[in-house]
Amino acid sequence: LHLLARSHSKTTDDAALAELLVASSWTESHGALLAPAIGAPTIARPTLHLFTDRPKATRRLLETDVRVHLLAEVRVGEERGWYFADLN
Repeated sequence: LHLLARSHSKTTDDAALAELLVASSWTESHGALLAPAIGAPTIARPTLHLFTDRPKATRRLLETDVRVHLLAEVRVGEERGWYFADLN
């Protein structure tokens, strides 16, 4: 199970990280309910992913179990897309 949160200029990294930790705790507490819903015998501890457009601000998380990813909007002419890169 993978849990994702996005930190961007309108939120803080701490707020996004808090949301991830609350969701992780909930999934661990309700694993017996979730496991049949996803067809798994049990639910292991979820993998936490934080997406940010401010990688310097999340540098302290690089040595934790939280997977940190850069997520940035890219514009080419009239087209818009997203650039994504793993940071740890």
